[in-house]
Amino acid sequence: MNNISGNLVAAMIPILLGLLSILSFLIYALFRLKSTRLIRIKIWRIIFGDSEYSDPVLQRFSRENHDIDRFRVTHGVDAHSVADLRKLITWMKRYGVSDTELRKVCRWVQPAEEKVLHPMTVARIAATATSTFIVYCLSAMTLFTTTSSTTLLTMRESHTSFLTDGYEVRSKLPNTWKFSATSCAKHVTPSSSTTGFNDREIGLICPALADGSFKKAADEGLKIQRRALVAISVILFITSFIGYTTILSTRRARILLNRVEKIQSTVC
Repeated sequence: MNNISGNLVAAMIPILLGLLSILSFLIYALFRLKSTRLIRIKIWRIIFGDSEYSDPVLQRFSRENHDIDRFRVTHGVDAHSVADLRKLITWMKRYGVSDTELRKVCRWVQPAEEKVLHPMTVARIAATATSTFIVYCLSAMTLFTTTSSTTLLTMRESHTSFLTDGYEVRSKLPNTWKFSATSCAKHVTPSSSTTGFNDREIGLICPALADGSFKKAADEGLKIQRRALVAISVILFITSFIGYTTILSTRRARILLNRVEKIQSTVC
């Protein structure tokens, strides 16, 4: 039925989510690096080649920054200088912190500060846990919505949106107006002033319900709708999983901090 168009927003959602995924990866990469320096170096080498500095001082400076960037990527620690890294290694040896333990709590490590570990407070943990649970519930609800047999379509001329399963056409609001095979057979159908459709569209609805045109349009709309809802559900689930890993990481950091503080109190 040429007078019916699928919901443009729903059709665009998978594309937008794909772009959002790429953008999220880039943001994560920058968050992990804590700097755009490595990206700028890669661009420089692509354009101008792999030449190094000729000045010995600059060579040493470049190697030190390379070591810092490498440590940031491999360990996720926000270090700003070689001195920070050396201080961190000394701290690890003093309190018996293994490399594996450091990687698991890396986001809470600040080697430049006097107090190296800075896990979330109890209040922030509670807020993060609550928001994570809410996002997870939204993910489950969105996934459950994919079982719906009703989709949202729009008339091309009047731009009026409506819900349909291919057998009925009804308002987006419950119990407002409805077209069905029974109402069409009895010639009892809503008016244009009630539905927002123009007279031509109203005249096409009943024949389209009878010959299966609405069913084809509904099936196509459902395909787009389900793909979009699954994509949204996946994004929400990933977000909730990140929240869960954040809580788990800060819990490990708090346990490690308690261990460090006990050693400090024993030494004192």
